[in-house]
Amino acid sequence: LGDPKEGILVNVGGPRSGKYLKASIIVEFNPGKKSVINEETNSLQPDAEVKVNDVATQFLRATSLEDFDADKQDEFKKQFKDALNAALGGGSVYDVYITSFLLQ
Repeated sequence: LGDPKEGILVNVGGPRSGKYLKASIIVEFNPGKKSVINEETNSLQPDAEVKVNDVATQFLRATSLEDFDADKQDEFKKQFKDALNAALGGGSVYDVYITSFLLQ
């Protein structure tokens, strides 16, 4: 999500928290979902890419600081996957992988 090298950067914990999250998240999509994946280029359809970025930004910004705790990572990933599937259609997302995570 976000820039392939830089990841995504959002403020979290509310507008006055002063906290920022920089994360790289890889989303595994269902290749059979033609509304999501362009078979010719094996990339996201343009409208799906917009939805994914919007859901990611909204979801991350709405997540409380406590929910970023390492003990809650599995639940965080499940909720994020569910939010993506709600926007893209059920079964669109197989899994979510967090490859880097910096909360400051």
